[in-house]
Amino acid sequence: MADIRKTAKVVLRVLALVGLQLMLLNPAQADQEEANRLAVEGISASLGEDEPRVLYILPWQAPSLPKRPRADLNDEAPELVRPV
Repeated sequence: MADIRKTAKVVLRVLALVGLQLMLLNPAQADQEEANRLAVEGISASLGEDEPRVLYILPWQAPSLPKRPRADLNDEAPELVRPV
């Protein structure tokens, strides 16, 4: 039973040392990540902008297919002017 307690104490000490090392190494890794961080330039939203920016995509070539013929719309709609 005494051997188990000694082993448990040793394991806890090792885990505590490993935990301290991890806590001390994390700031160094965070500095490296900030140094390696990439920036992307372009459109970005900022605080105070009420309307989003819009990207309009316009065709650079005329369509290759001809327009399809369409039927004329009926200008007379008697069902719309009929009383209810």
